[in-house]
Amino acid sequence: MVAVLIAIEHPLRHPMQAAVSLGQCYGDLLYYATSMADHFYLGIEYSRPEAYYFWGYYFGANFFWIVIPAGECCTGDCSAGKLLILHSVVIQ
Repeated sequence: MVAVLIAIEHPLRHPMQAAVSLGQCYGDLLYYATSMADHFYLGIEYSRPEAYYFWGYYFGANFFWIVIPAGECCTGDCSAGKLLILHSVVIQ
């Protein structure tokens, strides 16, 4: 649905994109938190013991899923803010 709104440049694309991106960031942070809690409190590791597996797969591969949605939230918020300012200027 959000992809269609983006493709047709619908005005609701910015808040919808921000909502989806915030949900993605929440899921990633929840994934990191539960994995770290399992590691520190229960001693369970979900990757091989070598450090490059941790930083390459666990951190690096999942980091894109935080950076891209966070950037999209900022972009969407800036666009929505500009529209609100433009709308308030037009009304006055």
